[in-house]
Amino acid sequence: MTGEMDTWVSFPGQEQSQACRAVLALMSKVHAMAVVCFVATGSDPMKDPNVRMLANDMARRLHVSVVAHVGRFSYSMIGALQLKRDLGEYQVWDPKP
Repeated sequence: MTGEMDTWVSFPGQEQSQACRAVLALMSKVHAMAVVCFVATGSDPMKDPNVRMLANDMARRLHVSVVAHVGRFSYSMIGALQLKRDLGEYQVWDPKP
């Protein structure tokens, strides 16, 4: 016996958007490249303050870009759910070393 929810494939805001996935993939690649560069110079990337500064700068620039982009549009209820999901994904993004 299946319930109504079992027949749903997905609903808006359940998954991150393609744009969100692309941004997070780009940020992960940039972070990985930075870690490789710092390791090549003999620094410990987890303790080097320059890595933290780079990550903070990336986060700040992403925030400014997203706020500027979001402010240019009006959103439906469905669009707002998707936006909320994507913003949550940006907030919890944590590059894996």
